[in-house]
Amino acid sequence: MKEDLDQKGLFRYLGLNSPFWRLSADSNTLHLATSENAEASQTITLNDEQAEQIRAMTVITSSVTTTLPLLDREVTLHLVGRKTGKTEWTGTASSWNDTSPIAQDLVQGLSFAEQVVSEAHSAIVILDRHGNIQRFNRLCEEYTGLRETEVIGQNVFKLFMSAREAVAARRNIANFFQSGSSYEVERWIKTRKGQRLFLFRNKFVHSGSGKNEIYLICSGTDITEERRAQERLRVLANTDIVTGLPNRNAINELTSDAIAKRGDSQVGIVYLDLDNFKKVNDAYGHMFGDQL
Repeated sequence: MKEDLDQKGLFRYLGLNSPFWRLSADSNTLHLATSENAEASQTITLNDEQAEQIRAMTVITSSVTTTLPLLDREVTLHLVGRKTGKTEWTGTASSWNDTSPIAQDLVQGLSFAEQVVSEAHSAIVILDRHGNIQRFNRLCEEYTGLRETEVIGQNVFKLFMSAREAVAARRNIANFFQSGSSYEVERWIKTRKGQRLFLFRNKFVHSGSGKNEIYLICSGTDITEERRAQERLRVLANTDIVTGLPNRNAINELTSDAIAKRGDSQVGIVYLDLDNFKKVNDAYGHMFGDQL
């Protein structure tokens, strides 16, 4: 009987069973309206605890259960919604026993989150503690040529890593599942274009439903070309363009490193000065230029 009264009370109050609600950061007044863009038809003043409970909502759709005064009675409501602006939270309200609109709103929110993961411009893969794949977004599919449905439940170490990389990755993941800390790591991954270097930013999350499990979200960016460019610059900065030998900058670094690591032993430096080296180099280039 109470369930019927809650649902009818909400309908009597606003003329529909699932009104839209809105709450701002600077007021504890909950605005209720007949549509998302309509002016508020009713307002309810929340206590501080109720208001803060709603403001704890993030950009991910979630649900808050609270009891509000409607007409002459207290009605328990589900407020399904999320943070939709810098200082605003919005969603839909339903009586706690009216599961259909609640489920619909949560499904829409889940669909939004799924699209963000699927279409993100990062390779996103979600793993369990054993390295078995739980999610595999579209960019992962493009890099590997495998569809998500083909890899779900398979082991990421066996599919996409060399034996050496897999050993290091297994060790890292085991350690970080124990510590529960977020971390970054670079890994060579097998792709359709060969081995590519990815920078992965990894974070641990709890499953949203069913058995409470901890999963690892790995968000990867291909940094292969960036690292190659950095290596080319390093080589240019430390190589003599005439001879291909270490230049003065590289020799100074090697000397400083040798001195720093000498311990109790001595370090000797042999300095060789070649006069007229440019003439020797020009003659070398004239003799072998065609072959070079």
